[in-house]
Amino acid sequence: MLKAHKDGLVKVTARAVDGSGAQGSRLFLIKGQSGGNLALNKTATAQYSHSATENLPAAAVDGRADGASRWSGKWGDQWFQVDLGQAQPINRVTINWENAYSSAYELSVSTNGEQWTPVYTQAKGAGGIETADFDAVSARYVRLHSTKSATSYGISIWEFEVYYAPSVSATAED
Repeated sequence: MLKAHKDGLVKVTARAVDGSGAQGSRLFLIKGQSGGNLALNKTATAQYSHSATENLPAAAVDGRADGASRWSGKWGDQWFQVDLGQAQPINRVTINWENAYSSAYELSVSTNGEQWTPVYTQAKGAGGIETADFDAVSARYVRLHSTKSATSYGISIWEFEVYYAPSVSATAED
């Protein structure tokens, strides 16, 4: 049996029967599970959008990575950011790029939206789905600063996801 809790604790009960019919069970507590995509349906803004009426920043945090919605910016240097609503620990960003992607970018974080701290730099982005792992930091705002478009179409993101994925530890209880 597997039971997940919002506090990042997962309880797993393992039961076994050996060849003689003897039975046993053990409860395992697993700590450090991620709370899911912290950017989902949060406020997203961008320095530029390709259009004033479609492919707006909110489309990159709506949870629809199925090709139905995306944010698209211009070609060249620009930023996209999400407001997580409050400062919280994060250590992973996943970007699901449309075919127009950034081949060079920096991820920065802020607790106030004014002072930014770089946490990850990509100099040879390949597009597709890119995951950036970095040391855990407290952040309310997460910003992608694109410094180089890989195509002549600018950049476009299907989904921008932010996570806190702490290290996992497990203990057994009798």
